[in-house]
Amino acid sequence: MILAAVLVMSIGAQAQSLTDILGGVVNAVKGSATTEQTIVGEWGYIQPALALKSDNALAQAGSSLMSGTIEKKMATYYEKVGLKVGSAAITLTEDKQFALTMGKRTLRGTYEFDGATKSLMLNFTTKTSVKIGQIKGEAQLSGGNLKLLFAADKMLKIIKGLSAVSNNSSIAAISQVADQYDGMSLGMTFAK
Repeated sequence: MILAAVLVMSIGAQAQSLTDILGGVVNAVKGSATTEQTIVGEWGYIQPALALKSDNALAQAGSSLMSGTIEKKMATYYEKVGLKVGSAAITLTEDKQFALTMGKRTLRGTYEFDGATKSLMLNFTTKTSVKIGQIKGEAQLSGGNLKLLFAADKMLKIIKGLSAVSNNSSIAAISQVADQYDGMSLGMTFAK
């Protein structure tokens, strides 16, 4: 009888543990959804982000293999213009304000996020809240990291706005790499 009671209790404990584990997995998956609430916060730059988009399935498979190589190349160029770990960050607030910092330079403004399409519009403003431009991109939350992706030419505008050297050869090199791939989106990966 005692052995049967111990066995029943251990099965109940294992079931509880399995329920806890499965519940944790479900919560982790839910927590990685890209929503307006999940993108809010202070994010530190960790590496370049890029996406190669194509309608061709074979090209998409090849682009996944190429992405890592291109990201390594971009990391070198990003560092040369000052975009490196510890020197760049973005803050997105609940009241739809943002601050994008690289070194001593900061671009500020408001943002609009569309949860259905994951599009993120950055509306840049001056210190006196005069709108000076906007750039539309995409926000992707994956594995606890936030990727902000923009059309390559738009990302170059952001880099030029943040970089102390606007005619840097590294900016030209980033542009040349981006020109080699149709449908390339460039950006940054951030972590909290």
